[in-house]
Amino acid sequence: MSRPNPYILTGLLLVFIAVFGGLTVLQDGLYLDTHEADTYHHLDILFRMEDGAYPHRDFVSPIGVLAFLPVVFLMKSGLSAGMAFLWAQVAVALILWPAVSYGAATRLSRGPAYAFGLLVLGLVLALTYGGADAGVSISMHYNRWAWAVSFAMLLLAILPPLDRPAPVLDGVLIGALATALLLLKITFFAGLVPLAALALLWRGQQAAAVAGLVTGLAVIMVATALLGPGHWLAYLDDLRAVATSEVRPSAGVPF
Repeated sequence: MSRPNPYILTGLLLVFIAVFGGLTVLQDGLYLDTHEADTYHHLDILFRMEDGAYPHRDFVSPIGVLAFLPVVFLMKSGLSAGMAFLWAQVAVALILWPAVSYGAATRLSRGPAYAFGLLVLGLVLALTYGGADAGVSISMHYNRWAWAVSFAMLLLAILPPLDRPAPVLDGVLIGALATALLLLKITFFAGLVPLAALALLWRGQQAAAVAGLVTGLAVIMVATALLGPGHWLAYLDDLRAVATSEVRPSAGVPF
C-alpha cells in the first residue's frame, strides 16, 4: 500500500485552502444567488451577537453557538458581515486542517488520502448548501462545517492507523471534534459521536476513548465557564421548542 508523504499532503492541503479560500475573499464582498430569507435570518443572529446577545440565552435557536462565533469574532474585528463570513470559512478550514491532514496521512493510502483531504476542506470552503441548484448561498453553512468535522472524527475513530499507533493523540482529536459538533449542531453529535465511541471500543482502543472523554469534558467545562452554567439547559429548551413546534412539524423531504 502506497502511503502519502505527510509533509507533501499537509502542504498541498494548505495550498488548497489558500487558493480556494483566497478566491472567495478576493471579490471584496459576498454576492448571493439564492436563499435570501435564510441570509436575513443569519444576519439577524450575527447582528444580535455582535451587540452582545447569545443563542439560547437571549434568543431561541436550534443551532449551536459555534456556527456563528467565528463570523461574529471577525465582525467585531472590523470586517463587514459578508467578508466576515467568507474569512470565517477560511478560518474554520485552517482549524480543521491539522486534524484532517493527520487523519488522512495515518489512515489512508496515497490516492484516498488526497481525495479525503480535498473533499473535507472543500466542504468547509464551498459557498453552496449542497442541493441541485447552482449558485452562491450561505444557507445551512453549519451543515457543511458539521459534516467536515464528522468526517475527520469518524476517520480517526473507525480506521486503525497504518503505522505506529498514537491512541492519546487520536483520542484528544476525537474528543475535541466531538465537542465541536455539540456546540455546532447537536443532531450531528447525537447521531455520530456514539458511533465513534463504539468504533473505538470495538477496536480495543480504550486509551483513545478515555483521552477523548477527558478532552470532551475539559472543552465542555471551558465552554460552560465562558457561556454560563445555564447555557446547556437553555440549549435543550430551544431544541425542545423547535421539535414540538407546529410551524415545521416535519421538516425536510418526506420519504
